[in-house]
Amino acid sequence: MRKKISFSTLIVLILIPLLTNAQKAEQPEWNNELISGVNKEEACQIAIPFADEQQAVTSEIEESPYYMTLNGTWKFHWVADPEDRPKDFYQPGYDVSRWDNIKVPATWQIEAVRNNKNWDKPLYCNTIYPFSERRHVEWPNVIQPRPADYTFATMPNPVGSYRRNFTLPESWKGRDVFIRFNGVEAGFYIWVNGKKVGYSEDSYLPAEFNLTPYLQPGKNVLAVEVYRFTDGSYLECQDFWRFSGIFRDAFLWSAPQTQIRDFFFRTDLDKDYKNATVSLDIEVTGKKSNSDIQVKITDLDGKEIATQSIRAKMGGEQPAT
Repeated sequence: MRKKISFSTLIVLILIPLLTNAQKAEQPEWNNELISGVNKEEACQIAIPFADEQQAVTSEIEESPYYMTLNGTWKFHWVADPEDRPKDFYQPGYDVSRWDNIKVPATWQIEAVRNNKNWDKPLYCNTIYPFSERRHVEWPNVIQPRPADYTFATMPNPVGSYRRNFTLPESWKGRDVFIRFNGVEAGFYIWVNGKKVGYSEDSYLPAEFNLTPYLQPGKNVLAVEVYRFTDGSYLECQDFWRFSGIFRDAFLWSAPQTQIRDFFFRTDLDKDYKNATVSLDIEVTGKKSNSDIQVKITDLDGKEIATQSIRAKMGGEQPAT
């Protein structure tokens, strides 16, 4: 037997998900399971260019003239509650001279122990969430009531604010500039020269942003706001030590306005597992309508084994075999 649904009931059923999404839109990104990144570049191979072909074969990435490390000393400020964070610290005129110094890459818990700071300490837990009672999980909310004996009973969600300046080389003029964080736990916002660039979660994956529209000649001010926990922390929970901060390399790199943005290299062996067909998917981005791409295979000494030229079209993957 079919049940009839009145028109008013139907409206209510439609409004419920609409209201839910509207409520989620009001939540900050770090407490919204519908968002894991804002204005991030799509994940891709890292392809930092070199000045010439020989340098590309024989040198490390760090030796490229289009690479700039951001590792080193940053200014740092820690709070236990997001409400107490310095909300305008990303403004270039904000004075951070009295802030603590912190090493990047590092976790702020380890640096706190090393330097006798009162930031939250290293935490190990196994079968429970450090920010929620196991039997009372209100996913994805990170800030919720906690037992009095919890380490984070009086720390709703610690926030680390990072600041530093950088100056781009003259040789990067007219090129696109990207910033890459190889690991930040657990979620972070980024600003350049007072302008908000984006947001990222996924603690153990690289996060990359295009900084070109936000840069200016001379000194640039970089600000990063890191949250101890995010809604993604529910998925990253496992049997391990809990740390926070910019814990892997951070760096800038520049690319020509027409560039190989991504590529995928594969080798398909024959049935005897002796010979292979090499194929390469290439994604080209930029202003030019098309480009010539020369593909080479070399041995470990840089000796050319095979080469092929292809005509690539913009905006899609171009196969080379």
